[in-house]
Amino acid sequence: PEKETDITLTQNDSLIEHIYKENADELYAMNFTPYYNPSLYPGTRGENEQDPFLIFMESYWQKNYTAAIKNFKLLSNSQKANSNLLFLYANALAANHQYTKAKNIFDVVVQDNNSRYKKEAAFYEALMLLKLGKTTEAKDIFSKIVKDSRHPYYTKSKMIMNQL
Repeated sequence: PEKETDITLTQNDSLIEHIYKENADELYAMNFTPYYNPSLYPGTRGENEQDPFLIFMESYWQKNYTAAIKNFKLLSNSQKANSNLLFLYANALAANHQYTKAKNIFDVVVQDNNSRYKKEAAFYEALMLLKLGKTTEAKDIFSKIVKDSRHPYYTKSKMIMNQL
């Protein structure tokens, strides 16, 4: 009889885990959209049509994330190390379901105090963790965000926390 109870508990645990994962996936789907801001508009192309930076920005602006990923790889090493561009690259990766890679890059951006997108990257990193089933790690980040009412994703983070 004792073993049957163990089996039932194990089944319950995996059922709870399944429900949790489904909830996390749903929350991710409801809250992830690649970062978009009018300031990203690359402008009109002129004589520098071959400029890898402009090509990357244009593909991101056009929401062609597959091309953006490809074009990011053509940037100079200093551009590839720029955390503001890394932030956009990570968004493109996430839009293409490359969650682990995106999470790791968002983390790099979060660590860079000079990044324009430091706060946004924290929110996106938490979303990636949620999508990867790492709810506890995601909650840690969301709980830090909700302590700052001026954070750009304060409201969204608060809503997500209430559902976790």
